[in-house]
Amino acid sequence: MEEIDLSENLTDPADIAARNEMAHRISLIKQKQADLTPYEEPDEDDQGNRFCLECADKIPEERLLALPMAVRCVPCAERLEAMQRNFRRRGGFHA
Repeated sequence: MEEIDLSENLTDPADIAARNEMAHRISLIKQKQADLTPYEEPDEDDQGNRFCLECADKIPEERLLALPMAVRCVPCAERLEAMQRNFRRRGGFHA
């Protein structure tokens, strides 16, 4: 991928618009990447077994292969996602 010089002094309005659009897209990509960074530390034992942060059951190997950064088992992750969806649908704290 070609590196883009966002500090380049451009005079053509189309070039300026394209540069601004690219800068915006780059910032969106960086934000999405930051969102994917785990913010919760996994609960692991000395053997490398990972345990769900909600129910403390061992997270199955298949789940960790599919989602290496998983910190919850499938049922707990689904329950959390459903709660988050309902919260957003109602409009948050002040709804």
